[in-house]
Amino acid sequence: MTHVYQGREQTEAKHFILRRYLQTLAFKTLHGGWSTLAYIDGFSGPWQSKTPDHSDSSFMIAVQVLKDAQTKARQSGKQPRIKCFFAEENRDSFAQLQAAVVFRRANLALTHF
Repeated sequence: MTHVYQGREQTEAKHFILRRYLQTLAFKTLHGGWSTLAYIDGFSGPWQSKTPDHSDSSFMIAVQVLKDAQTKARQSGKQPRIKCFFAEENRDSFAQLQAAVVFRRANLALTHF
């Protein structure tokens, strides 16, 4: 367990599964003939993030994994599109989510409900 997950062991397990599953899905989709991958995350947070860049949050893990998959697909001559839709009800959390995504210069759809 890493220190950012102290007291949040279930979150560490969730993020481990998310990283592996999403990475496999993205590579199979983008290298398997599909040109677009859409990712939807409801209740995006961030919730109890311990890192300034939110790298310990589900939405930022998804951004990192999908951008990596997109870069690798482009290196193999493909032109994949990644569409992300992050929804968050809490205004303060949404503002943090929006700032983190803008900072990463990720081309993502953000919606506050």
